[in-house]
Amino acid sequence: MEVDGSNAAGGGAVSSAAQQAAATAKRLRAVKERALAVARAKQRDMIDSRRPPAIPLLPPHDKLRKATQDDLDARVNVSPLDLPSCCFFTILNSSSGSGRNGQAAAAAAAAGLTAMTTSRDAKLLAAGFADSSIKLYNMALLGKQRGRLKDKLERRAGREEREAAAAAAKRQKGGGGQQQQQDVMDVDMEEEELQDELEDMSSQAVTRLAGHAGSITGLDFSVDQHLLFSSSTDGTVRLWSTELRRGLAAFRGHVYPVWDVAACPHGTYLLSGGSDRTARLWSTEYARPLRIFPGHQSDVDVVGWHPNSHYAASGSSDRTVRLWDVASGSCVRLLTAQTSCPTSLAFSPDGRQLAVGTEEGIVAVYDIGSARRIALLEGHHGAVWSMSYSQGCGSLLATGGADRTLRLYSMPRCENALQVLADELAVVGSSSSDAQHAGSTAAAGAAAAETAKGTTGTGTPGGVSGSSARPVGTGGAATGHVGHHTWQPYQQLRTLSTRATPVVHVTFTPRNLLLAGGPWTLLAPGKGH
Repeated sequence: MEVDGSNAAGGGAVSSAAQQAAATAKRLRAVKERALAVARAKQRDMIDSRRPPAIPLLPPHDKLRKATQDDLDARVNVSPLDLPSCCFFTILNSSSGSGRNGQAAAAAAAAGLTAMTTSRDAKLLAAGFADSSIKLYNMALLGKQRGRLKDKLERRAGREEREAAAAAAKRQKGGGGQQQQQDVMDVDMEEEELQDELEDMSSQAVTRLAGHAGSITGLDFSVDQHLLFSSSTDGTVRLWSTELRRGLAAFRGHVYPVWDVAACPHGTYLLSGGSDRTARLWSTEYARPLRIFPGHQSDVDVVGWHPNSHYAASGSSDRTVRLWDVASGSCVRLLTAQTSCPTSLAFSPDGRQLAVGTEEGIVAVYDIGSARRIALLEGHHGAVWSMSYSQGCGSLLATGGADRTLRLYSMPRCENALQVLADELAVVGSSSSDAQHAGSTAAAGAAAAETAKGTTGTGTPGGVSGSSARPVGTGGAATGHVGHHTWQPYQQLRTLSTRATPVVHVTFTPRNLLLAGGPWTLLAPGKGH
């Protein structure tokens, strides 16, 4: 009877523990549902309160939508604690013969690189030159061509070895080399076929686009990478097809040279700035500009788009940067206090800050909401020609300039409201799941303890303490790791130097691959860096 009583008491304890676990899980589910409802309501209100497009935008096609989703899935998070490496492209011009005579030096200078850009997926690279030509490089075919060239060299080495072996055998035996000679002829035919294949690849990998009558000053790809925009000192902006490798249209409106061009991140619009002191908004559907933005007192040297495409920025030699409303064409911000002429622009991913590079090598960071300068980044010893924020949180700023260096600076983390809500939802879901798991584990541990007590009289729920201590220990280690690495916003983190290549182009791809490039340039004696 005593044994039966102890078993009944143990069964009652197990039942009570199971009821408590079920009640705890029910309360946690209710808390989770309320938190999810509040977060989703905030997200719906935020999406509903978005400003409608100021200009008509074409809906993204399925291929572009899929490519964007793939980029988001494959994006690597970079930060001051996890700095990226850089893939650098060097353009080799005809400057190798510039030391022979003055005419060769002049020809090399005339054919120098003046503009460069890369596509979103890093498969295409466009380079503009002072001789009015544009070269479009297919990086995938160039890589394949390099592999086939390696095969060619290996086959040539094998052929030479076989020829030597055939000659030795002929000398020793005095004959019997006919089969060896036939093998050598077969290898020669294979090498000729490989050479023809390499020539075909070369013609497809590098395409020369001709149409401008002046030096190329700016290049940019459309968001779908099917179009390439170019600006030139001949006063025109031209539209090229990357698939047909042909020119499609020429936009004429600027009176004097056009210094820069920028493609809209949404739709088929583009910005241009020229020496007629205006910036202009174009559409690929019309030959005339849709908007003219006057107001600068000197040449408009650089232009750029705000991430939401509602605003456009222009930097001028009058040492000012203006922010324009695309819908109305009015100037909504005037950013002054420039120490020299702006040479490059870059918006933060959340659109709240604007970085401006200057001829003096200083990068000024502005808060767009207050139109105030909030930081000055020093380090370059020449003009800053290109800049780019890292994608996502935008905690890194990459700059490249005439001093042949690429520099990485720490920036304030962008707080994307939708991303914050998504993080909150993830935290709520993970915390409730962990709590529910802990409750069920506790119930199971209590049941096991009661069972063990009923049979042996001893027992400790060691599994409960072990499972609850694991996530706490992991979180503490991660926090300690971050705590040991302190960094401040607007701090220079790393400098990457080249020996003889000014950095003309810098960009972070949507997957946070850091790309840069420039022309290989012979240094004058006594001017090494």
